[in-house]
Order: sequence, then structure tokens, then C-alpha cells
Amino acid sequence: MEPPDVPSAPPDGLGAPDRPLGPPVLGLRVSAPRAADGAVWWALDVPPDLDGPPGVLQGGLVAALPLLLACEVDPFGAPLHHLEVRLAAPTPLGARLHARARALGTGAHEVELRHGDRLLARGEVDLTGADPLAASDLVALADGPLPVPAPSREYPTCVGCGPDATHAAALHAYPGWVTDEAVLLGWVPDPRLAEPARPDAIDVAAVTAVLDCAGAWAAFRPARAAGAAAVLLGTYRFRAAAPVEPLDPVRIAARLDALEGRRARVRSAVVDTDGRVLALVDATHVTVTALPEPPSA
Repeated sequence: MEPPDVPSAPPDGLGAPDRPLGPPVLGLRVSAPRAADGAVWWALDVPPDLDGPPGVLQGGLVAALPLLLACEVDPFGAPLHHLEVRLAAPTPLGARLHARARALGTGAHEVELRHGDRLLARGEVDLTGADPLAASDLVALADGPLPVPAPSREYPTCVGCGPDATHAAALHAYPGWVTDEAVLLGWVPDPRLAEPARPDAIDVAAVTAVLDCAGAWAAFRPARAAGAAAVLLGTYRFRAAAPVEPLDPVRIAARLDALEGRRARVRSAVVDTDGRVLALVDATHVTVTALPEPPSA
């Protein structure tokens, strides 16, 4: 149910997207924020080449949008404690979207992403400071030998892991299987993916994207063995303890924890060369019999 004081339609006079959101190389653009009826609104343009499944915005990038927008309006500037996002519908590429944010308390924000009247994602962002992260099994996984990367064409144009990705800053984060339920890959982050105002830190959008891909591949083989064609991101909980630095050779480790009906529960982490967990994701992927048709822009 919509809160009675926060309409679902954007206010009149909302400007056109005229500046980058996140690293300019990604091509996401956002308008100036506009306050109306107890919320803050933006228009957002998504470029055509940030695929997850063909024609659909990559799930980790969808998950990053509430955090990027909440940081624009949070008055305190504390680091992220956690981000929780539920994806409700595929986000179209090459489309004009709208987002709105409501303050939930000190450092806490709810952000919704919409295409027309359709809710695409809802996220809760807690900007009250980072905590150390622990995931001993993922650290142990990251400490092992790197398996041979295995580019796969189930998501051929995915900006994170697709061998046929067309974006100029595609991550090429090809999975390497340690077991059928665990993947490990090396990642040397491109400096073009740094935060616009902080060149020594990779933007959260790139980090959430690579962690999403790794988690999906950790779930993929068991899901395929159970009769699914693919998995799609459903829920995403992201925490960060320290920045990922450009050109720092980190490892991305991911593991399937459970496959229960159509839901695959996975965890993925960025681990540095000292064995520190820099970022950690708990996610649920949903098994599907076919990838979705690209939504209309």
C-alpha cells in the first residue's frame, strides 16, 4: 500500500537527467532532485548496453541505484552500514525511469525505482557507518588457487560476466568453478569505475554488479540440474567494510548455501590479498524456465 502522503507519480516540473549517476563511463544519468509531498524525486535514464539478461538492467546495478540516490540526499555523510533491495520486475534498458526517496530516520532511507506505474525495485539504505565483515568460508575459498575462467553464454551480453558484452567498461568477470556450488575469480578493477569524487575507491555500482554475477553463477549449476534454465536476482543485501581500490587485484568468492524450491540462497564477497572481506552480499536468486523478454522502454 502506498503511504497516503507520498504519491506514486512524479511531481510536475521534474527536470530531465543531465548529469552522471555513478561513474560517468557507465552512462547512467540523473536529474536534479526535487522535493515534493514528503519525498525526493529524480528522473533517471538507463543506457541500452548495461545488460544482465539481454535487454534488462543487470541486477547488481539495479541494487546499487537506491544507495547512490540515498547518498545524494543524506545530510550526514556516514558510510554505508547495509543496503537491502527487493527486485519486483525487470528494469528496461534505454528507458526513462523515476525514483523517489523517503527518510525513515537518521541515516535511513527508503528508495523506490519505477517505470511508469510499475514498481521495479524497492531498497532500504542504512547510512550509519561500516562494520568489519566476517565470512571465514568465503575467505578460505578466496585463498585457494584461481580456477580457469569459463566464459559462459547463458547471459551473453551481461555487462558483468557476458563474453559478448558491448559496454566499453564491461567487467569481464568470468566465473571459475571450484565446485558446482562455489565460484572464484580474480578482478582487477578498472580505474574508470572509480567514484566520481574519489578516484581511490571503486564505485559501489561496479562492486554490486560483480558480486551479483558471481552469486548467480554459484547458483547456476545446481539450478540447471534441478530443471531451471537460469536464475534471476530477487533480493540483495549488501554490506561494505572498506573501499575496493582501482587496479588492486582482489578476488571474488561466491557460494550457494541452499536451493529451496525456486529460491537459491547465495553469498558472495570481495576479498583482498590480506584476506580482508571488503564487501559482502547475501542474495536470493529465483530459478526460471526462460529468461524474461526485454521489457518495453
